Amino acid sequence: LTDAKRGRFNMVLVYKIDRFSRKLKDLLNLVDELEEMNIGLKSATEYYDTTNSAGKMMFQQLGSFAEFERNRIKERVFPGMIKGVQRGNWQGARYSPYGYSYNKLDPEKKLRVVEEEEKIVKLIYTMYLANQSTAQVAGYLYKKEYKTRSGGSFHTKLIGDILKNQVYLGKIIWNRHHYDKRNKTRKGYRYIKNEDSKVIIADGRHAAIITREDFDLVQ
Repeated sequence: LTDAKRGRFNMVLVYKIDRFSRKLKDLLNLVDELEEMNIGLKSATEYYDTTNSAGKMMFQQLGSFAEFERNRIKERVFPGMIKGVQRGNWQGARYSPYGYSYNKLDPEKKLRVVEEEEKIVKLIYTMYLANQSTAQVAGYLYKKEYKTRSGGSFHTKLIGDILKNQVYLGKIIWNRHHYDKRNKTRKGYRYIKNEDSKVIIADGRHAAIITREDFDLVQ
């Protein structure tokens, strides 16, 4: 849309309408916005002509079917993910928790312990149980030049998150947050914490790194 306002092109070409948007309201608003800038929208595999009433109706029907299919997918996927969690499977988030790795192609669909990261997780718990604060733990790791997976330094929030995460007990925690589609941000939608009643906790199939006794003492 930024490039459209700058007049850098006069046509948007998509393979199918649902590749542009699967939400009818967004689709119609986007097309109206493009039309105001004299920019057309065409599909490589679907024919419609929005310059007449029949073409506009066809276009709206295509958008309606795209939104219907999107909702159908959501209806099928969500219960399947719940069952997967209840079986102890990791539900393929982009990033696995620190201390573990995850391969989408793994037929067992479970987290695998990363030995070097496991040592640091255990060190964090050991230091905290020895009455070191999260700031002191972070400072020690910084001094020893330990790095996070992304190559950065450990900070107090990350230390706190590691100390509270039940995944190190061998648990799977799922559906803690959701994207609020009514609350847009510059990068997408606001990430909202779910009510406790909606959070699912199950026994995972991965190996625990921390004992229940140590975890409870840390809490």
